[in-house]
Amino acid sequence: MLEKVTALSGPRARIPYPVAFVYAAVSEIWAKMTGGETLVTLEAVRVMQARLAVTSKAEQELGWRHRPLPPRR
Repeated sequence: MLEKVTALSGPRARIPYPVAFVYAAVSEIWAKMTGGETLVTLEAVRVMQARLAVTSKAEQELGWRHRPLPPRR
């Protein structure tokens, strides 16, 4: 749905949390060593993981189902 709204393609695969965490850690260390910027931070990886946990808990315990965005007019 977001692909239609943003006209950008979405992710094609899920990256496992441990892989994303290690990548972010290495990226932050490299950025500190070189003075560059990171593509992803440890904080961002943690937030993404937390959001997944909150959503799945709401789905399991409360039966919550999110609704798709309404079509744009």
